Amino acid sequence: MGHQQSDSNYNEENLHNSLKLFAEAHPDAVVIINEQSVVQFANNMAAKLWSLPSVDFIGQYIDPFLAKNAQKEWHMFLQSAKSKSDSKNLILKCSVTNADGRRIPVKIGCQAFKTKEGLSLFCTFVDDSVRRRAEKILRETRAQYQTLVESLPLNVFQKDLEGRVLFGNERYCQTMGQSLDKLIGKTDFDLFPKELAEKYTKDDANLILSGEVLETIEDHLRADGERIYVQVLKTAVRDESGKVIGIQGMFWDVSPRKRAEEALRISEARQRATFEAALDCIITIDADGKIIEFNRAAERTFGFQREDVTGKEMAEILTPPSTRERHRDNLLSYQSTGEGSILGRRLEMPLLKKNGDIFMAEVAMQPVPYGESLHFTIFLRDITDRLKAEERLRRSNARFRRLVDSDIIGIIIVDLDGKIKEANDVFLSMTGYLKSEMRSGNLNLMELTPTEYHLLDQECLIHLKEYGTCPAWEKELVRKDGSHVPILLGVTLLEGKKQEALCFVLDISSQKETERQLKKAKEAADAASKSKSAFLANMSHEIRTPMNAIIGMTDLVLHSELAPEQREYLQVVAGSAESLLQLINDILDFSKIEADKLELDEIEFRLRDTINGVLKSLAVQAHQNAIEIVCQFANNVPDFVEADLNRLRQILINLVGNAIKFTESGEVVVKVEREEHLDDKLHLLISVKDTGIGIPQKRLAHIFEPFEQLEQSMARRFGGTGLGLSITSRLVELMGGRIWCESKEGEGTTFYFSSVIEALGDDSVDPDLISQIHQLRVLAVDDNASSRTALKEMFRSWDIELDTSATAEAAIKMLQENDYDIFLIDAHMPDTDGFMLVEQIKKTISKNRLPAIFIMLTSGDPPRDIARCEELGAAAYLMKPINPSELFDTLIAFVGGDKILSESPVPYEQSFPSQATLKILLVEDSVYNQKLAVGLLKKTGHHTTVAENGRVALELLKNETFDLVLMDVQMPEMDGLEATRTIRRLEKKSGQHIPIIAMTAQAMKGDREQCLAAGMDDYLAKPIRAKHFYETINKIAASHSIPDITEEITVPLEQSAEMVDWNEALAITGGDAELLYELIDVYLEEEPLLVLEIEKAVTAENGGQLQAAAHKLKGAVRSFGAGTLFDLCLQLETAGRNKQTAGSQNIFRQLRTEAGKMKKDLISYAQQKTP
Repeated sequence: MGHQQSDSNYNEENLHNSLKLFAEAHPDAVVIINEQSVVQFANNMAAKLWSLPSVDFIGQYIDPFLAKNAQKEWHMFLQSAKSKSDSKNLILKCSVTNADGRRIPVKIGCQAFKTKEGLSLFCTFVDDSVRRRAEKILRETRAQYQTLVESLPLNVFQKDLEGRVLFGNERYCQTMGQSLDKLIGKTDFDLFPKELAEKYTKDDANLILSGEVLETIEDHLRADGERIYVQVLKTAVRDESGKVIGIQGMFWDVSPRKRAEEALRISEARQRATFEAALDCIITIDADGKIIEFNRAAERTFGFQREDVTGKEMAEILTPPSTRERHRDNLLSYQSTGEGSILGRRLEMPLLKKNGDIFMAEVAMQPVPYGESLHFTIFLRDITDRLKAEERLRRSNARFRRLVDSDIIGIIIVDLDGKIKEANDVFLSMTGYLKSEMRSGNLNLMELTPTEYHLLDQECLIHLKEYGTCPAWEKELVRKDGSHVPILLGVTLLEGKKQEALCFVLDISSQKETERQLKKAKEAADAASKSKSAFLANMSHEIRTPMNAIIGMTDLVLHSELAPEQREYLQVVAGSAESLLQLINDILDFSKIEADKLELDEIEFRLRDTINGVLKSLAVQAHQNAIEIVCQFANNVPDFVEADLNRLRQILINLVGNAIKFTESGEVVVKVEREEHLDDKLHLLISVKDTGIGIPQKRLAHIFEPFEQLEQSMARRFGGTGLGLSITSRLVELMGGRIWCESKEGEGTTFYFSSVIEALGDDSVDPDLISQIHQLRVLAVDDNASSRTALKEMFRSWDIELDTSATAEAAIKMLQENDYDIFLIDAHMPDTDGFMLVEQIKKTISKNRLPAIFIMLTSGDPPRDIARCEELGAAAYLMKPINPSELFDTLIAFVGGDKILSESPVPYEQSFPSQATLKILLVEDSVYNQKLAVGLLKKTGHHTTVAENGRVALELLKNETFDLVLMDVQMPEMDGLEATRTIRRLEKKSGQHIPIIAMTAQAMKGDREQCLAAGMDDYLAKPIRAKHFYETINKIAASHSIPDITEEITVPLEQSAEMVDWNEALAITGGDAELLYELIDVYLEEEPLLVLEIEKAVTAENGGQLQAAAHKLKGAVRSFGAGTLFDLCLQLETAGRNKQTAGSQNIFRQLRTEAGKMKKDLISYAQQKTP
């Protein structure tokens, strides 16, 4: 018995554990309670439902976990479960409350079972919120669908597969004339005539079979018997498995649209009649601008028949060439952006008739959609006569309105006896009278005039009666208070009223006072200006005369037989003299800098050679102070640039000169680097660092101010005007950069300046040349670390590994351990100088191993140093600072076995080798420029044909063949750009291409691109230099398989005169003095006529005539380097182009004076010619 009890307990415990495992795995919340509603077990899902740990349930009554309003139902439910313990699971829907106080709807299932402790209940709690939300959403969705369907302005219906109506919205019911309950279950045969019902049934059957959407327009019968057209859209209704279970459709009345289409057809017919009968021109074009419609008014206006223009581009046949591209661009712009400057607006524009006449038309252009394309309708009318009338009226009204509304001019109407009939407020205020006094008729102009003016008034009255008007004259009026007021009086007879005149009265009191003050001030200013001008003229003359002599004589000697060292010294002298002359000019023109009138003259040049040349010119001064000048270039700095060469040189001379001046010993290092920027410009950063006295911090902020120096003691010690850094600062700003300074007193100063210029590329070295030297082993000996660094950078760029040594002793040791091809030795070093080192090398090394020796010289005692180089057998000597290109050429010459220490200039007469003759067409309107170009071409044996403008050139090209065209840009009748474009258009048909080189005085930024865009092959800026002239022709000839013209040209120079830059003039003629004499003769012949033309244009205020005459004179003057006269011509040309001729008299007077001076110089030079 005990054993059975034990087994029973064991079985019951196992059952209880199994029940718990089952409950734990149950997907819903499970709670087991005893008969007293105490929780005995709760699974994890129960804990999750109530948001409480399971242990918090055990031993607790279940009631608190139920919603309060559900507890009564729970107890009833619980009693029922107890009493029906053997029945199936019971279900209760109620709510529970979780730990957050949130009520959750649940379905409770309860199953009673017995244990040894009594009755227990297995309760499941299923979260019912998800289902309820889904049911709610479904109800809301159905309600929304119902609302949507009922709100649509459409007829909506549903049918089953048998065609019976299942649903219809209110509008559908209204259309069918029956309520929904009567419509449900009916078919189309119940609702429509047989023929319509058969059609609808057939459409439905096809729809059910295909499952496709049906969209059509159908003939429909309303309930009231009216036939209408409806747009029908039907779709298949499918169940969850995708099976078609019915049809849903909608339709709406489109009868108004059908009627509108018919009305449109009728309207189009009417519009066609209107189109043809319209008095205005109406033209329709397609998206490509081709004409589609052309009404009769357009035929009458343009002179074309419709069939002549249909299908042709409107821009090509109806618009002048000047507006064609604009017309085309507008069509393209509208199609791409929806915007166009002439669309949707009424504009006035020129149009072209069949006979070539251009007329003004009022044009309105509107886009018209045409299917997927776009058409444009253009309405236009000839308004030539209307514009003329409007312009006359506008000018008349504008003049009168300006006068009447003016608050500075009095207006009165008087009879011929002087009685004032009307007067404006200005006149009354001017004379002090009231309007009432004027209206009383007591005011008389004669009585207001002092007696001394009566005779003048009578003369003017006689002129007025005879001619209807009278020139304005000055007089006085007597005010009411007896004082006098000066006036300017203008009178004209009123139209239709021969006895009344309109008078304009201007108070000139302030003008008279101003004239008196201006006269006084002008007299004082003229006196001061005369003194200043005399001083500057004398100073300029006294300084420039010897400087020009120095420059001229130096250039003459440079073109003679010279030893290398002589040539190098003279080149330094020439460069220094040019720099000094430029500096003198800038100092004399400091007032121009202050007035912001200084302009840049940008040219192409070699950056490295230019900077090295500047530093060499300062080397003498540096050596005297025992200072080493070093120049270091970053590898990414290009060789060729375009900038103002003279201004860059001036900046460097100022900064390096200051560095030398304020440095007692040590070095001046110039670094040239490139700053990285996003644009295509070259952003240079140049620094000049010295080891001098430095600048106190308190003076740094003022260092770039005019006349600023460190202190008076410095001025006495070092000299200078204090203008150098100020001028330098302004020049840097002009070049698009900035300048700043860093300094530490007693240690040195570094000046930095940046500049934004054009990079034109690198001077690419022939790889074959580099391959000849890259195997060389070179040792450089220099005590200056910066100099050694600069040399290493140079050799690295040539792929040569350079060894360096700071002392002679170290160099000898390295030579004993290594074999070197070349020694590069600084001549002046402490302890053991370069010459002593050479002697030691010769003693130490055998002759078989003796390397070539290059000596680096300073500017201390060059003649003696050079002599010592030759005595010691040096292979070459180079002046410091070392120019990379000179060093490279020396290395190449050494490898090639050339003699380095001697050279002879190529005689001028040998600079023009024979070449094939070319046939060249010169298109130039200036007789002077014709003479110059023909002379230069004649020197090389070429045949030249001259055309005075583009139109003549085109005629010549039709009948003759030429190898090359030299084309001026600015010419009368047809300019060079238009002529070039015409030539290129003709060549498209022939397949030929004749090289064209532009020759223009408009050497401004963008002009080159404009010429190339027109089809030219290259560009020459005037004044034309012979060397560049030949080089350009040679380059173009080579690229077009035309024989070469010439090689390097050397130009002999004459001594400079006062007004004319003979260096410039001879350079232009290629050093041909005979050709220069011919050009002077042409100029002296043309100059009086051109000056007279300018004077006439200035007097007549004729802008076009002034521009043309000044441009011609400017072209001739440019060739003689007369800067002042050139600037005056440019000012007058600009004034003429801008129609701003007022004030040109003063400029013309200056021009006439300067032209007289230049003419005198030219005559003097011409008289030197040997008969």
